[in-house]
Amino acid sequence: MLDILIPTFRRPQNLKPLHQNLLEVTRGDFELTLLVERSDLETVHEINRIPCRSIIGDFLTFSNAINTGYFLTQGDTFFTGMDDMVFTDGWDVEPQRILRTRSDVAAVISIMDGIYNGCFTVRRLYVLENSLVEGMPNLVLYPYHHHESDREMLWTLHNRGVLVKCPESVIHHQHQEDSTHIKTKSMDKVDFETYWARRHLFRG
Repeated sequence: MLDILIPTFRRPQNLKPLHQNLLEVTRGDFELTLLVERSDLETVHEINRIPCRSIIGDFLTFSNAINTGYFLTQGDTFFTGMDDMVFTDGWDVEPQRILRTRSDVAAVISIMDGIYNGCFTVRRLYVLENSLVEGMPNLVLYPYHHHESDREMLWTLHNRGVLVKCPESVIHHQHQEDSTHIKTKSMDKVDFETYWARRHLFRG
């Protein structure tokens, strides 16, 4: 079972199309989990119309939402996603095959608009035993506000030699220019400084 973890904030109009997209193009067994801020009342209302799992909380950041989703799901593998992604046919097949057949691989990164950045399918047991955050047990992402969390995760997996690129798994990112985008960009300077302060831990 693949748990698809999607933090969402003030984009209720995206959720039904996202769910339908996943139903149409995901070939293996999966469960979509939407992670919704308690303060986002419009989205809280909308998720009642979508037949998927939802977790409502005070996450405040993308990283906290993904970590919470990891703790509260149980599939053998999980995917870290965003609410403005479009998945292509069979995007899940090759990542799941790799993780099922190669014990040396802990995570597979999909290609997103020609770049390997931020779309990870991860073996849960690896995180439980090794963590993906240096110095902190059993975490997927260091608690950045948003934009450097996936870069630290990528380099941690890469330098441990447990990450595989997967060109067969194709995802598109819509990069919506809205209030949510403005919010995620607002703390970029702080996140960038945090990343460089931590960089020696996972890049040497």
